[in-house]
Amino acid sequence: DTSLLTENEEQDTESIELLDENALLPEDALLQEESLDKVRVALAEMPPKLREAYLLYMLEGHSMNEIAAMLEIKLSAAKLRVHRARQFLNEYFG
Repeated sequence: DTSLLTENEEQDTESIELLDENALLPEDALLQEESLDKVRVALAEMPPKLREAYLLYMLEGHSMNEIAAMLEIKLSAAKLRVHRARQFLNEYFG
């Protein structure tokens, strides 16, 4: 009967190995959701011009040149907005 137990244990081990390694535990998922909520609140409180440039850069992956063209502003202004957005977030989460 120990061989049967060993076989079941092997099956359990194989099942565990098949689980997604990236799957979050419920506690981790909750913490991640709380963190996302804090980021959403911070972005909502950020001045709109900064938020727009920051999201284009960080979320959508646009270059500074593309952002400047899209927003019809100078390249230096696009860089400054993204920089100030980062400062805002650093101070917000300080």
